[in-house]
Amino acid sequence: MLDLEAANALLALGLVLIPLGLCWSQGLKLSGMLLLSVGRALLQLIVLAYGLAIAFSAASPWVTLIVLGLFVAITTQLLSRRMVVDLPGLGPWILAALLSGVGVVLSYGVWVVIQLDPWFAPQFWIPLGSALLAHGLSGGRSPASNSCVRSSATGKQSKPI
Repeated sequence: MLDLEAANALLALGLVLIPLGLCWSQGLKLSGMLLLSVGRALLQLIVLAYGLAIAFSAASPWVTLIVLGLFVAITTQLLSRRMVVDLPGLGPWILAALLSGVGVVLSYGVWVVIQLDPWFAPQFWIPLGSALLAHGLSGGRSPASNSCVRSSATGKQSKPI
């Protein structure tokens, strides 16, 4: 487990104090919102850290599957909300694409390339799966994907730039 020393915590706090000072010096009334955002981010990181510590300490394939399933569900919901055009029934297609794409790549990487023993080690599955899902999440924001969804919803080809 990583131990956070007081000096490192103060350095991290300095990264928050700089924007706060700039907002205050420029007369922007964003300090409250900035402090709320920092507090929310800290809370999320603490909950995630404890959750991952529990998942990593549990030597069970079910815990690994539950954590990855939770990450897939969150990614599916976020991608469904980010689409430019609201298409009914898009969620199951996004879920199928994530499960097939991420599942194949992750399984191949863990079973064939890394060859884990035990095969369900959460220290590998969860970080690699998270990285692949994050990559898929950023793909949902690309102009090409939005253009593709918009043209399929309207039935019109979008003009090339």
